[in-house]
Amino acid sequence: MPFRSYTRRLALGLAGAIVLLALLGWLVFEPIPDLFAPVEGLSPEARAKARNDVRTAALQLLGGTVLALGAYFTWQNVLTNREGRRIEREGQITERFTRAIDQLGNKEPDVRLGGIYGLERIARDSQDDHGPVMEVLTAYVREHAPWSPSSEEPVPSEGESAASNTPRATEDTSRRPTTPTTDVQAALTVIGRRELDHEKGAYRHLDLALTDLRGADLRKARLEGARLEGANLQGANLQGANLARANLQGANLEGARLQGARLEEANLQGANLEGARLQGANLARANLARARLEEANLQEANLQEANLQGARLEGARLVRARLDGARLARANLEGASLVRANLDGASLVGARLVRANLEGASLVRANLEGARYNSETTRPEGFDLEAAGSKIE
Repeated sequence: MPFRSYTRRLALGLAGAIVLLALLGWLVFEPIPDLFAPVEGLSPEARAKARNDVRTAALQLLGGTVLALGAYFTWQNVLTNREGRRIEREGQITERFTRAIDQLGNKEPDVRLGGIYGLERIARDSQDDHGPVMEVLTAYVREHAPWSPSSEEPVPSEGESAASNTPRATEDTSRRPTTPTTDVQAALTVIGRRELDHEKGAYRHLDLALTDLRGADLRKARLEGARLEGANLQGANLQGANLARANLQGANLEGARLQGARLEEANLQGANLEGARLQGANLARANLARARLEEANLQEANLQEANLQGARLEGARLVRARLDGARLARANLEGASLVRANLDGASLVGARLVRANLEGASLVRANLEGARYNSETTRPEGFDLEAAGSKIE
């Protein structure tokens, strides 16, 4: 109901109540005593007293009615004020939202930062606006930090010339150290620390696909279920970040810091994690099929039931890692350290174990059919790789 219509109806109701009370007052003093007071056989004094008794009872009833009506209209007034405050607050938020959006389009970095942090305040203050704010901020990152996996350089953002991003033939620009601009980093920080309570327990699928996030600071970021397909996170700091169920298919995480990160059930199919630091990370049931994990540090990582089929793990450090139930068929573990790793029930069919160190590893019910090893492969004490179906090179 519109606020003006609501107040008009309330005013009409109040006027009607006043008229009704006036009518009731007249009835109490005039017709009601005559109708209800006993008069037969009474003296004039007794008759007057009876009329007064009826009038007193009627006045008490009228007083109770007045109190009830007063309470009703007081509550209606409270509701009216509350509605007015809500409408006023919504108007203020709309004005703030519009102002913040205008600031995002400003050429001055400081003004854009003000817009980003203004949107964060709106998202904290208004649950209804939380979702739209996150959509605006993720779109801002996609617009100002685009990335094309097919090239070595970022796609020019709006306002930049393509010529300024043309790599020189003598320079490997894909490995050049870089970090996001101040405004893009601010947007990422706000996204990463958003109020999850406003999402009512449902993971918001933040769209950061195909973005250039090299060197980004995303420590402890809340990115559950985020879309990061094809994103470049080379050298990014994701320590303690929550990336559970995130889509990182084909993403570049080379040299990224992911210690203690949550990546359970994440999609990392074909992702580049070469040299990444994943100590203590949770990758349970993650999809790492054909992922590149050369020289990655996965010490004490949880890879239970993870899909590592065809993954490249040459030189990877998997000391005390949990790989029970993991699928490692055709994975390349040449030179990998699996010291005291738990490989119970793991599938290593056709895996390459040349020069791998399996000292102290647990291989209960592991399937090693067709796995390849050589004289430099260190096996658990008393474990016969050949008897388990492996073949020596």
